[in-house]
Order: sequence, then C-alpha cells, then structure tokens
Amino acid sequence: GAQNTASAVDPTQVQAAISQYFNISLWAFLPILAIFVLSMLHFSAYMSLMLSALLAVLLATVTQHDLIVSLAADPSLSYWQAALKVGIDTLAHGFHLQSGVDALDKIFSGGGATGMLTTIWLLLVAAGFGAVVDHTGMLAKAISPVVKRATGKMKLVLITMLSSIGLNLVTADPYVSIVLASRMFREQYIKSRLNPVILSTSIADSGTILSNIIPWNVHGALFAATLGIGTLVWAPFAFTAYLTPVITLILAYVHYLRTERIAADADANQVYGPEPAGLPEPAQLA
Repeated sequence: GAQNTASAVDPTQVQAAISQYFNISLWAFLPILAIFVLSMLHFSAYMSLMLSALLAVLLATVTQHDLIVSLAADPSLSYWQAALKVGIDTLAHGFHLQSGVDALDKIFSGGGATGMLTTIWLLLVAAGFGAVVDHTGMLAKAISPVVKRATGKMKLVLITMLSSIGLNLVTADPYVSIVLASRMFREQYIKSRLNPVILSTSIADSGTILSNIIPWNVHGALFAATLGIGTLVWAPFAFTAYLTPVITLILAYVHYLRTERIAADADANQVYGPEPAGLPEPAQLA
C-alpha cells in the first residue's frame, strides 16, 4: 500500500507546482523564528502564536503577490484590499490550495480558527467536567479508599502513578488530574518523609506523559486536531509515553526512595509548603 502511494506521487510535478504557486525564500522562516523568540521572552502561548500568525500574513503580503491575487479572485479590489481579504479568510477558515496536484493540495491545505472549533468545544467540556468533579468532591471521595491502601513507599509511588493515569482517563484534563493527584497523595508523602520531587515525578511521568494518547483527553484531542492524525493511529508508536513510567518505577526503587528523603531534623510540612486551595485559574495555565 505504501509503495503504491509513493509511486503515484511524482516529485518533479510536486516541485514544479510549488515553484509555480509559491515564492520560496528564507523569509518564510521568520514566523517560526518569531515563536521561539517570543517564547524565550516569556510571552504567553496565545500571544506568541497570534503575533507569529499576523507576521506570516504580513510576510505573505510582501512575498506572495501572485498567489494573493489568485486567492482573492476579485479584480475590483486593490492589491492591499485583496491581501486583507485573503489574510482574514486564511486566519478564520485556513489556507486551501487548488493546484490540481492532490499530494500538494493536502500538504498545503488546512488551519484556521474554524478548523479548531470541535477541539475547542471538547477542551471546554473536559475542563468544565474536571472542575465539577473536583469542587463537588465526588472524585476525591471515590479514590479515597485507593489512597488509604498506599502504605509502603514503593506501593505509594505505584498507586500515585496509576491514580494519575486513571484521573486523566476520567477527567479528560491533564491539569485537573495533576492538581487532584498531588492534593490526594500529599499527606501520604509527608508521612513517608519523601521529597516533593518524588510526588511530582510520579505524576508527571505517568498520567501527564500518557495524556496525549487518550483520544478524549485535552492533549490527545489537541494533538489529533493539530497533526490531522487520529490519536489511536500513532499511539502504538509513542514509545516514550509507555517506557517513561516503567523507567521511573525502576529508578524509584533503586535510587529515588533511598536518596530523596526529607532530612530527619527538617519539618516535612514546611518542605512541602502550603497546600494548594484548588484548581489553578485559566490565566495561570496560559
């Protein structure tokens, strides 16, 4: 099947179509570079993506004259009016190339705000559901028997990791699962005098890293929409997600549980600091 698909695509035809429809230059790397620079300057993810998208539209206005005129398809508009129309349409509905070369059209078509609406609705529903089960105390009450069974140190780490994965499956929101798991097992780790790094590592290396292979999870839905590939299609190849929890358990047994302990003369409650009051605000997650 893969060989038939590869043989059906003529690289020469694709390269010719790219040269025909696009003005290729190093300037095209500017929006990508802008994302890295803005991230290093501690801009929020939303602001970084929006500014880089606007930069891409401005760059296309300067470098893709013929393509913009073709996409506008309205001779009555001036060039700048056509560029404004195409820019707004692209940001809203995505870019759709009609070159006649199917392979090229699939690669260069997609994006836009409307293409993410289904994912956005899923994110809102998942976040809302997670907040409800947290504030009503339903989930904490259901998992409390599991927490009480976490007696030994190694068993505590294992149950923490399994609970983190389970919370990700139930709440569909990795942020909610992180907060709930850390709050539920906090007292057990304090009593065991284990450093907070073990608690955070147990949660991060289990539920958090596996969240992107759960189709209905916020991360899984976002990745599937961004990549255009179903979560279950690439999940079997996510070796890092499967190996990380196993490696963490091994390291916990041979290293962490023997070295990462709170000193005998230290107050464990002070080491952990004040208990979080609840879920973080959306602005803190941005």
